[in-house]
Amino acid sequence: MINLISHMTDKERQDAIELLESPDVDIDVMLELSPECSISEVAHWSTQKKIACHRLKVPEPAFTKDEFIEICAKETEEEKRSVFTKILTGKIKNMNVTINAEDIPKANRILDQINATDKLIKLLEDLDRLKAEKKATLKGYRDAIESIESAISQEVLDIKSGQKNLFDKSESVQ
Repeated sequence: MINLISHMTDKERQDAIELLESPDVDIDVMLELSPECSISEVAHWSTQKKIACHRLKVPEPAFTKDEFIEICAKETEEEKRSVFTKILTGKIKNMNVTINAEDIPKANRILDQINATDKLIKLLEDLDRLKAEKKATLKGYRDAIESIESAISQEVLDIKSGQKNLFDKSESVQ
């Protein structure tokens, strides 16, 4: 555990402390997960679960090690969100918790808001990636222009200094 903490950012450490202090967290499951899932990722999904259950007014079910691994194994945030939603929905259904008919639209809005937030985060990450790609492309373009300008300048200097003839002897003007 100490080795894991030494590699964490300050934000990950704070998330881990808050999660460990939460009475709803199974610390043994969290410690078992450390090679497959980062503690910050487990903290993120535990927080999402807590928020969703609080808003839906249902008891918060526990996630197993395998369920966290299934979420963390996905590549994109959208895939992770989909697996998370499937697992949480299944657990709530298995708990035989009844959601009032009037709360169903609210529950759907909450899930939509969570999905919209994730999509916005993904778009912002894509924007950052595209800005970095644009910057790299512009640098490559500038380097190419500088190289061409340097080659042209060298050619002009060679011609001016007489080191290079503009015409071969065979192309002499008659």
